[in-house]
Amino acid sequence: MYSGHDKGNSITRVVSTLGDNYKTVFIGDGISDITGARKADFLFAKKNLNLEKWCLREKYPLFRFSNFFFLIFLTLF
Repeated sequence: MYSGHDKGNSITRVVSTLGDNYKTVFIGDGISDITGARKADFLFAKKNLNLEKWCLREKYPLFRFSNFFFLIFLTLF
């Protein structure tokens, strides 16, 4: 029985609260992040881990990152 946090459901609730004028960004690395990845407008998946492997196998669009410093750098521009 899986009793983890449904990240996709959380994204759905936030979007329903804020409206469609916002884009969602999801950052993940593992299999438990797939539901969130499917709901986000932009997905960042950590290189060489299970979420990236799933995305590549399913031909799901993603941006790869190797560490969080890269993501912080992106927010500066």
